[in-house]
Amino acid sequence: MKSAVIAAVVAAIVASGSSVAATSLIDGRSIKDGSIPLTKLSTEAVASLRGVRDVSLVEGPVVTVPAGSGATTKVQCPSGALAVSGGIISTVGGPFFLQQFGPGTGDSKSRSWTISLINGSQTNPGAFHAFATCVTS
Repeated sequence: MKSAVIAAVVAAIVASGSSVAATSLIDGRSIKDGSIPLTKLSTEAVASLRGVRDVSLVEGPVVTVPAGSGATTKVQCPSGALAVSGGIISTVGGPFFLQQFGPGTGDSKSRSWTISLINGSQTNPGAFHAFATCVTS
């Protein structure tokens, strides 16, 4: 009986010493960047990863602007993507004067990009189309 108790005490000491040794030997400084594959991470760890996964350029329809008038258009990003920037391409006429541009809802988490401009020509109509840079993260 005495030997069984001694064996149990020794096993407990060895087990606790091993776990203490393991935590003191492996830390973040010991792991090389990119050395742990996703398959070795927990579901929670993978879900917490962030970053841009996909970037796409979405073009809106051609918008005709009468001489001396203004127009506003909105370009919608695909589902799950956010609009992070945008612009216009003049297809006919101009000059165009940009009045306003930015995320469609006025905040940084919009799925659309809105552009408002004025056709500076007093005699010729113009046309443009807007585009949005969309990212999925």
